[in-house]
Formats: sequence, structure tokens, C-alpha cells
Amino acid sequence: MIQAINLWANFTVLAVCLWAVLNPRVPTGLGGTASLSALGLFSMLNIVKPSFLGVVGVESQTLANVALAFLALWGYARGQAWLRRHPEGRQSCD
Repeated sequence: MIQAINLWANFTVLAVCLWAVLNPRVPTGLGGTASLSALGLFSMLNIVKPSFLGVVGVESQTLANVALAFLALWGYARGQAWLRRHPEGRQSCD
């Protein structure tokens, strides 16, 4: 059962990464495109699990997590840059 959940999760990640990289309306920039491409590639490796790749095929879930961490940092940096340009977007807790 857990393998089926992992398979569907990897298909979902792959589909979202393909959509975000190929959609011209999503401004990803160089860092976002590289992270999304790496995450999509490692998700595909998790689906296929080729034995001829050796350690990359076995540890592709770890590599996907590293790509996801870079993507999270990229998203955080983009959010902070947007808040710097649009100070009215910040909501105070007062």
C-alpha cells in the first residue's frame, strides 16, 4: 500500500514540476527552473527505479528531498523579495 501511495505522490510531483517549468505564465527564473527540473527528474527516477544507475537509482528519494529543499529556499527568497517590493502586502498583528 505504501508503495502505491509513493508512486502516486511521485506522479503528482512530476506533473506539477512539468506544468510549472513548461508553463510560460509561471515565472520561475533560473533557480526555480533548475530546482523544479531536478525535482521532476528525481521523481521520475523514483517511479522507474532503474537498476543500471546504481546509487542514483537507489537514493533518488534523498536526492528529490534535496531538490525540494532548494525549491523551498527559492520560494522563500521570492516571497521575501515580493514583500520588500510591496510593503502594503504585510499584515500587522496589531
